[in-house]
Order: sequence, then C-alpha cells, then structure tokens
Amino acid sequence: QPGRTLRRLVLAPLFTRAKARGGKLRKDQRVPFRLVVEFVGPSRDAEALLRAYRMLDQQLRDHGPLLSRCEDGRLVPGAVTVAVAGIVDARELLAAQRTRYAFADGTFDDIGSRSAPPALVPMISEPWSRRFGWDGCEPIPAEERHLLHALVRAAHEDGRTVRICGLTAGSRSARRAIWTELGAAGVDVIADHDLRGLAQ
Repeated sequence: QPGRTLRRLVLAPLFTRAKARGGKLRKDQRVPFRLVVEFVGPSRDAEALLRAYRMLDQQLRDHGPLLSRCEDGRLVPGAVTVAVAGIVDARELLAAQRTRYAFADGTFDDIGSRSAPPALVPMISEPWSRRFGWDGCEPIPAEERHLLHALVRAAHEDGRTVRICGLTAGSRSARRAIWTELGAAGVDVIADHDLRGLAQ
C-alpha cells in the first residue's frame, strides 16, 4: 500500500533506534533481533519473486550497518537478522549472492544439510503441530519430550537457532505448559499471540 513500506514502517525505525543506542536495539542486547519478511501472493511466479527480492535487497543494503550479513559464506552478526520466508523458496537467490543481508527460514529437515548451511539458513522455524500432537492439557508424552530435546540439541550443534510457532489456541494454562517444555528444551524463540502471558 502507498506509504506502508518495509523501509518506512520497519527498517527506518529499527535503524534510528539502533543508531541512538550504539548499534544495538537495547543496551543489554546479546543476540540479533529476528525480522521475518514473508513473501505472499497468488502464485509461485519466480520472476515476481526475483523482482520483489531485488527491491528488498536494496532496502536492506541501505541499512547494512544495522544488519547481520553473509560475506563469502561467513556469517557476520548485526543488531537485526532478516529471514526470508513465503510461498516460494528463495534459497537459490540468496545463495547466489556473494554479500547478502538476508537469510532463508529453515526447518528441522535442514539439520546437517550441505545445501542449507547455517550461513544460509541460521534459524529453524517450525509450527508446533508439524511434529507434535501434545496440546498441553495432559503431561507431555515421553516420546514427544525426547524428540523435542533431540531436535533442539541437534539444531544448536549444527549452529542454528530454533523458533517454534503455531502453538495450540487452548487455555493459557495449556499454553503455559507448552512454553515451559519449550524453554526447558532450549528453544530460542517462542512465537505466540498471547504476548502478555508469554512474557510473564
């Protein structure tokens, strides 16, 4: 929409905030803020994706000092790490760039993959229901707890962070039980619509 651009609504405010705080979004910031840019549309038009990504790439380069980047396969952390997600896989576009300011969103299937190294896919982001059926109402089954811990451990050993989204829309107590298990397993980012409850 006119005037509602990524640059105006997101990148410029983040850049201004970081500049005022010595390159960080918060004084106590230890890891990059994760910004996921999702490409959505009615088709899987590769040419449209390429045009959209080129526009995004230019805007990211304009804010380069703020962002994590990859130079010749080496990851250089910044205050913000941008991940590209959506209906079309942008990995080939990203991998072809010698210097880039965006990364691909991954899944647990990318662990150990030579075609999706951590410098290209630094964060695994999966909906809870893709691999787990537990809804937080009863104690978590031992098999699911074991799988969760094993997947997170493998991702960390592979040099990736883990983000879990798409949690059950049940009661707060049920979601709290899931949050507790995710925290105990070492999940780096928990996405949930109940931000107040999650923060508490």
